Parts: sequence; structure tokens; C-alpha cells
Amino acid sequence: MDHVIPFSKVPLDGIANYVAADARCNLDKSATLPIREHTDRALARDKTDLASISEHTRVPVLLTRTQKASAGIYNGLPPGVPLWVGRGSYSPSAPEPHVQKNASPNTHFSMYFSAHANQKNQSVNLG
Repeated sequence: MDHVIPFSKVPLDGIANYVAADARCNLDKSATLPIREHTDRALARDKTDLASISEHTRVPVLLTRTQKASAGIYNGLPPGVPLWVGRGSYSPSAPEPHVQKNASPNTHFSMYFSAHANQKNQSVNLG
């Protein structure tokens, strides 16, 4: 098993963030973020299947949290960060076309946590 979004980047232990992985690929990927296509494919899995796995393992699905974390991470990546493509293969990140280029580095972080706090009816001041 491997975390799609590395646990060291976002500590999400939900079924939505797990994939079956070959041991060599798991070791090669390590704490590297995969290319977005890998993450998108993992997050597009059938919700009924994820719920069934969750029921049998007693591990929560956490699909919405994982989707939001994924969006925040990829939208905030600076160009050139190596992303894992496959065993021994990496590709540099490119800027997302819809990301505001003049945004401060904390903009995406602030937006994610502000939205999350609003869902809980709490206020978060990130300065």
C-alpha cells in the first residue's frame, strides 16, 4: 500500500489516499508527489468501492479531504518541482493555468484552511 499524496506532505490516512503499489514503485516514489494524472485517477475511483473497503477495514474514506488537499498542493506548486511519473521517472511541475500568478505562497494554504474553517463554522486568521 502507498499514500497517493505522501503522508509527509499531508497526513491523510483515508482509503481515498491509499493505492495498491508494487514495493519497488513504493520505495522509488517515497515521499515524492506523483504527477497529477496519477492522483486524479486515484481520486476518481468508484465511491461505492471505496465505501466497501472502508467498511471492511474500518478506515475512513476521507475522499473530500483528500480531494481538497490534492487541489491545494498541486495549485500551489512552484514550477520545476520533480513529480513522480513511474519507477525511475520524474517530470518537473508546471504552473496550473488557473492559478493566480501574483498570489503569495500562502494564498492557496490560506484559501484551503479558510474554506475548511467555514465548513466547521469556525474562523481562522492566518495573518
